[in-house]
Amino acid sequence: MILSAIKIFLIGALESFCASFNTKTIQENRQVLSFIVSVISILLWYYVIVIVVDNLRYVWLILIYGCGNGLGDILSIRFDLWLERFSRLGKKRKTKKQALFWKRWKKRLKRMFLLIFLLK
Repeated sequence: MILSAIKIFLIGALESFCASFNTKTIQENRQVLSFIVSVISILLWYYVIVIVVDNLRYVWLILIYGCGNGLGDILSIRFDLWLERFSRLGKKRKTKKQALFWKRWKKRLKRMFLLIFLLK
């Protein structure tokens, strides 16, 4: 019975993590990833329903599942913050000198294309 409780706790955490992550993928319009996460979430729900129906007399399993859901929400928030930090690592900030350099080059390119267009 203890293994069942641990399994329910971990499945609750994973299901909640999937639900939160699915919301994030929908918000970012990532359709294929959202589909995959939704299917995983539904399969986990099905498994939880089967276990709860089999052990309906043990109310504490539902409480353990709820605690797992809470942990899954916390993990999802932490994972989201980690992803944001990780995605910012590759992006370097431009200095004022670099920004001015690229601004001048854009002006030069516009003039060049304008001259080419007018000469045709």
